[in-house]
Amino acid sequence: MENNKETLIRKIKENLNKYQTDIRNNQALINKIEKRFVSFVPKSHNEFRQSLKFSRSLVRLINRNNLFQAKVTSYKYALKKAELSTGNDYNRLTLPELAEYINYIEELSKDELFPAKLHTVNRIKESTRKLYALRTKHIYLSNVALPKARGPKKTYLRVRIKQLAKNIDYYRDYIRNLKLVFANKYIATLVNQLEHDSKKNLNKKSNSPYIIDFQNVLKYYSNGSLVTKVLKDVNLQIKYGEFVVILGPSGSGKTTLLNIISGMDTATYGQTVVANHNLIGYNSTQLTKFRRDNIGYIFQQYGLLPNLTVRENVEIGSNLQKDKSKRLDIDDLLKTVGIYEQRNKYPRELSGGQQQRVSITRSMAKNPRLIFGDEPTGAIDEEMSKQVMQLFIDINRRYKTTVIIVTHNPILADLATMTIKVANGKIDKIIRNPHPKSVYQLNWGKI
Repeated sequence: MENNKETLIRKIKENLNKYQTDIRNNQALINKIEKRFVSFVPKSHNEFRQSLKFSRSLVRLINRNNLFQAKVTSYKYALKKAELSTGNDYNRLTLPELAEYINYIEELSKDELFPAKLHTVNRIKESTRKLYALRTKHIYLSNVALPKARGPKKTYLRVRIKQLAKNIDYYRDYIRNLKLVFANKYIATLVNQLEHDSKKNLNKKSNSPYIIDFQNVLKYYSNGSLVTKVLKDVNLQIKYGEFVVILGPSGSGKTTLLNIISGMDTATYGQTVVANHNLIGYNSTQLTKFRRDNIGYIFQQYGLLPNLTVRENVEIGSNLQKDKSKRLDIDDLLKTVGIYEQRNKYPRELSGGQQQRVSITRSMAKNPRLIFGDEPTGAIDEEMSKQVMQLFIDINRRYKTTVIIVTHNPILADLATMTIKVANGKIDKIIRNPHPKSVYQLNWGKI
C-alpha cells in the first residue's frame, strides 16, 4: 500500500506528464503557424489587417504554451520538494534539503519559465501581443510600403522601420526578463529562509582541531529581487600556524571567502568555524568582539593616524586586547620588524615600506590568532614587497600566528605552506608545500 509521500509523488508525475504532452502538441502547431507567418508578406492594407489577426492567433497559442510551461516547472519544483523531504510536512525542508532545493531551482530557472504570479503572466501576454504586432508592421513597411514610397515619405519610413526594429528588440528582452523576475524573487525568499534557519538554535562554540573549519559553506547576496551566488559548497580546513596564500582572479570569490573567515561578513549556510567560533550565527556586535579578540587585518592602505608617532599607532592596536597578559611587547615587535629606531617618528616621515611595517606591527600587537593580508604588496615596489613578505614569514615562524594572504599574484604561492586556488566561487585546488621558498629565491621579475 502506498504511503502519503508515494501517493503525492505519483499524482505530481501524472500531472507533469499530462502538461508535457500538451506542450509538445501545442509547440508543433506553433512551429507550423510561425513558419507560415514569417514567410507571409502582406501586399495590401487589407492583407496587412488580416496579418494582424493572424499574429493574434499565434500569440494566443504562444501564451497558452507559456502557461503550460509554467505549470510544468511548478510541478517539477513540487516533485523535487516531495522527493527531498524526509519529514511528514512536505512543504518544510531541513537545512541541507533546502540548500539542495535552492540549487535545483537556480539550475532549472535558467532554461524554463518559472511559475509566475498572475500579474506577471498577464504582462508577458500583453508584451507578446505587442511584439507580434510590431513584427507584422515591420514586415509590411519593409516589404510593401517602403519600395512604393518616394521623397520625404521614403525617408520617414526608413526612420520608422529602424524605430520598430528597436522596439522589437526591447520587447524581446523585456519578455525574457519578465520570465526571470519571479524566479529571482522566489529564490530570494528561499535564501532568506535558509539564512534565518541557519542561525537558529546554533551552537556558537566548537572544538574543531583546525583554526579554520568550513563545511558545505554557501554565500548568497540578495536585494530581495536579485540573488547572486558567490560561494558554492566550500569545504576548507586550515591547521594552526599555517602560512596560507589564497589565489584567484577578480570575481572568483576569494575576497568574499576572506571576509567570512575574518568575521567581516557571515555565510548564508554551512559550518564556518574560526578559532572555535561558529561565526554563521553571530550578529554584528558579536562579530566585532570576535575580530577584536582574534583577528589582525592588514589592508593595502596603511590607515595610520598621521598625528601619532609610530609607537603610539602600535599602542592603539595593543589596547584592543583587553587581556593585558596576552599583549606582545611593543618594543620587541618594533625590533622584530626593523623600525625600532623610527619609533618616535610620524607616518609622514616614513617610506611606504616602513609604513606598511608599522601597519603590520599594529595588527600584531594584540597577539591575534590570525593575521590577514589583502593584497599587502599591491601598493609597494619590489624591494619593499620582499621585506614585507619576509616580515609575514618571520611573524608566522616566531609567534606561530596563522597568516593568510589574499593575492592575484601566483609567485607568492611558493612562500606558503598551503595554497588555496579559488575559481567560480569554489575551492578549485589546494596545494601543500612542505618546503616553502624564501623571498629571495622567488623570480620577482615575473610579477
